[in-house]
Amino acid sequence: MTEPGITAAPIAVTCDDGFGAAGFAALIGALRKGGWPLRAGATTRSWPSNGTATGFAAPEDLDAAPFDLAEVAGVRCQVHDAAPAFVARCLLAGASEDAPAPRLLIAGVNAGPNVGRDLIHSGTFGAALTAMWLGLPAIAVSLDDVHSVDERNPGPLRYDLAARVAALALGSLLDAPAPLLVNANIPNSISSDGARFQAATPHPGDGSGLDGDVDALRRGLVAVSVFRGRNLCCDARASRDLAATLARSW
Repeated sequence: MTEPGITAAPIAVTCDDGFGAAGFAALIGALRKGGWPLRAGATTRSWPSNGTATGFAAPEDLDAAPFDLAEVAGVRCQVHDAAPAFVARCLLAGASEDAPAPRLLIAGVNAGPNVGRDLIHSGTFGAALTAMWLGLPAIAVSLDDVHSVDERNPGPLRYDLAARVAALALGSLLDAPAPLLVNANIPNSISSDGARFQAATPHPGDGSGLDGDVDALRRGLVAVSVFRGRNLCCDARASRDLAATLARSW
C-alpha cells in the first residue's frame, strides 16, 4: 500500500463548512499525523447543498483566483469566498517543481451525513466529484449526527474518528489502477475501540446488491460507497473491498 514518503505530491484537502470548521481541522490533523504532504483550501463560511456548482464562471487561470490565507491545524490554508467545487478546482490547478499537483483530494469532515437521494447536492461530495471528474481519486467524508444517534442529543462529535477513516482509505485509493470516488459516512456512535464497516449505496435497489447507506448508519455502521468512472454507479465489489480493508486497518 502506498505510504506518505513515496510521493512528494500533496494531498488536497477541503471543506464546505468553512475553514474554521472542527471537522476540517480534525482531517488536517489526522493526515499530518500520518505524514502526508498537504495542500489545503476551504470556503470562508458554510456552503451547503452546492453540489458541483462553482457559483460563477471559473477564470482560465485558476492560479490567479484571489484568496486569503489562514492557518488550520498548523497548515497554511487558502480561504476562498466561493463554492466548494470552485475551491477544489483551485487546489488541483497548477504545478511546478516546488509545488507538484495533488494526487488525490479529500473533502470533509462534513458536519452531518451526505447520503441517499440528497447526496448529489452535497458540497462535500461535489468537491470530491469535481476532483474525480478531472481524473483524480477523491474521498468525501462526513460525520452522521442524524441517523445513528439522537439528532437532538448526538453527544460529543467524533470528527477525530471520522478523519481517521479518511486517512486509512488513502493508500487504497492511491494504489487503485483507475481513479475512484469514495463517499464515507461515519456514525457518531463510532468507538475508537472498534468500528464496523458496511459497503452501501445511496440508491437502494440500484442493482448493486448493496444495502442503503442510510440503513447502514441506522445500524451504527460506517457506510462506504465507491464509485468508478463518471457514471456515478456504485461499484459493489470495490465498495466491499474497501470496507473490508478499513475493517482490517481499524
